[in-house]
Amino acid sequence: MLFRWLPDHFWTFYSESMRKPDDMPQRFKVTMIDQMCQMVLQTAKLCENIGFAHQLNVTRGFFESMTGLLCICDESPITHSIVYVVKSISSLVTHFCDTLQLDFCRPATDDNDDLAVGDDVRTVDDNFDGVPVRFYRPYPESDTTPKPAIVYIHGAVVMGTIDVWDSLIRMYAANINATIVYVEYRWAPEHGFPAPLDDCMTVTRWVLKNAHHYQIDPNSISIQGDSAGAVIAAVITQTIAQEHQDDSRNPELKMLILMMPLLQGLDLNLPSHNSNNDLFSGVLSKLLVAKFWIWYMGLDGDDYVTAILQGRHLPEEFRRSERYQKIIGHDLLPDVFRTDISGNIPTTINTNMNWTEHGEDDAVEKLAPYFLNPKFSPFMVENISPHHPHTLIITGGLDILRDDGVIYANRLRRAGVQVWWRHFEKGFHSCNAYWHGMIKIEIGHQIQKETVDLVRSYLHEPNDRIYS
Repeated sequence: MLFRWLPDHFWTFYSESMRKPDDMPQRFKVTMIDQMCQMVLQTAKLCENIGFAHQLNVTRGFFESMTGLLCICDESPITHSIVYVVKSISSLVTHFCDTLQLDFCRPATDDNDDLAVGDDVRTVDDNFDGVPVRFYRPYPESDTTPKPAIVYIHGAVVMGTIDVWDSLIRMYAANINATIVYVEYRWAPEHGFPAPLDDCMTVTRWVLKNAHHYQIDPNSISIQGDSAGAVIAAVITQTIAQEHQDDSRNPELKMLILMMPLLQGLDLNLPSHNSNNDLFSGVLSKLLVAKFWIWYMGLDGDDYVTAILQGRHLPEEFRRSERYQKIIGHDLLPDVFRTDISGNIPTTINTNMNWTEHGEDDAVEKLAPYFLNPKFSPFMVENISPHHPHTLIITGGLDILRDDGVIYANRLRRAGVQVWWRHFEKGFHSCNAYWHGMIKIEIGHQIQKETVDLVRSYLHEPNDRIYS
């Protein structure tokens, strides 16, 4: 059985690596990451099918344990032994591929000098109205000069503890020279919408109103949302901007940072959904995006998935309306991004299933109230406030969510908002998480370097709102 298993999996790995673009840097390492993620998803689904545990809980366990091993790397002999074995195997494979001149296997160069890891960043835990937070401060305790701050909303929304994101946030604090306020918000689906949003809004308002108490410059407070955390950050930013427009005495944010953002579930057949769906399906696919929105509502991840993928979760009259075209029309995309619209649905979904039998005949009634709610779906805000802060949006050319970020960038620009859109053609979803250590990917490191350079430059500039 082992002799049959090894060739099958080697062939699967090889086939997956060939799916990646020919000029994809570090194709071997990138494929390994994608395959590991696929293995986790398949194992989680198997565990659910045999009644062991819900697939989401299994995925959470894998995600946190693997991140702890590869990114945190504690000092235990066992951990170091495992790391040594992994590095040895990696070296042998790299040598083998170099001999065959397979340059897609070459590892990243080991030069992290341009990004400080933040080992000396101080942390302070606190609690704002029942929401746990952690302050990351890159300066001595004796330094009481007010500094810029970023409220950080991590991705996933359904998983991810502080230990998972700790090394990334330390890097941000050290390189931006700002206080990072990490929000330990409640996870969906156990705590569905609006619980995660409420927690993050509570912390943001607290920081804005009590900045001086935490040595924070009240005129230089920003918010960042990564991946699924972007939908929360975008809604909070819209809300704060509108409140400041209604009453100038209300505080405002200086900057919004969206990193490979998930921002809408209105249409999962945008060009990037279709063209990139099979490239990194272990990292993120249309199926997982659909499940995320269901989980965010507090429902089971397998309910109404087909309806969302087929676009049958919204009223037909709305999809045909001018309003729909205004908020998510393909004319908001550059011409080069509009050429690969296929309208295909993943082959893993049975599009011929009987909706009544599977309980999806009431999809519009159940789902539309969420997706049409601007607090749930930031794309639904038609008139963006002129007080919306300057915004940095990072997108990847191989990311299934590419078009979410591009459309939102263009909508903000049309509303008169200063937007920096930074696009990385070889970037795939979450590659920015692999910026350091043995899982470092050059494109991830490049994204983080350019991000912290721009953010640091802007946050430490005078707050005159004319920076470009």
